[in-house]
Amino acid sequence: MKTDKSLKRSIECTIKDFGFPFLLMTYTMTLWFFPQSATFLLLAFAVAGMALEKWIPYHAEWQGIKTDSKIDAIFSGLTILVSVILKSGTTVVLSRAGMESHVWPSWPLPISVLVALVISGLGPYLLHRAAHEWSAIMWQVHAVHHAPDRVYSLNAMRTHPLNAAWNVLAGLGPLLLLGADSQTILIAGSLNNFFSIFNHMNIDFRNPMLSIFFNTSELHRWHHSTKQELGDKNYSSGAIALWDHVFGTWRLPAERFKSNGAGLFAANDFPGYSLSKQLLRPICRCA
Repeated sequence: MKTDKSLKRSIECTIKDFGFPFLLMTYTMTLWFFPQSATFLLLAFAVAGMALEKWIPYHAEWQGIKTDSKIDAIFSGLTILVSVILKSGTTVVLSRAGMESHVWPSWPLPISVLVALVISGLGPYLLHRAAHEWSAIMWQVHAVHHAPDRVYSLNAMRTHPLNAAWNVLAGLGPLLLLGADSQTILIAGSLNNFFSIFNHMNIDFRNPMLSIFFNTSELHRWHHSTKQELGDKNYSSGAIALWDHVFGTWRLPAERFKSNGAGLFAANDFPGYSLSKQLLRPICRCA
């Protein structure tokens, strides 16, 4: 009996320390060789992540179906819909308008993808920071993402449609305008999506060194803090944390994130459980 428990603890510790690097390496390699299956691969890894949420949760209190789950799921569906429409529409519009340039160099694919990750992260970083620090209207839109009092898988795509729209346009637009090739855009976009999902997973991964370079859950969790001095940090939304380092907003406290530490740091009268009000309030005062 003691041997079984010891073996279980050993496996759990191994997953905590090496699970995310393994998932990232496996996802990157399969994506590299099978880019045409990008959507299926992302879905499969997301399902695997949700299984790990149940097995090795960061906080057991964040598990299960709760009051916010229905709204989280609806917003997630809206985010997927808006993203698919805008990605396709933006590509078609820029192509027909002849706005695509051909300045993107013929780099080897790994370098091309790395540059695409850097470029595609800047616009969303600036807009994300603006929503927190510079624009009250943008904050009303973005607050939808911070409303839940836990950080778990469905938080990843719980965004207002306007928020989803500006993320797509700011991330994809520059790559299309610069003339990046379709394979570079597909792989970079898929990696950004992978991190955007996994950095919200309620999994007890422990990778402080990786968090220096990548936007891990260990790092991004602090962005959901109810303390403004912590929530107004770590604005990177995609794969890499470069722009947080460049602009001095990277922060990874040494202590463990508390289970009651997530949510809005200025909730006021935010309509936490009203879908219609959360959708309409940033647009009009009718809600």
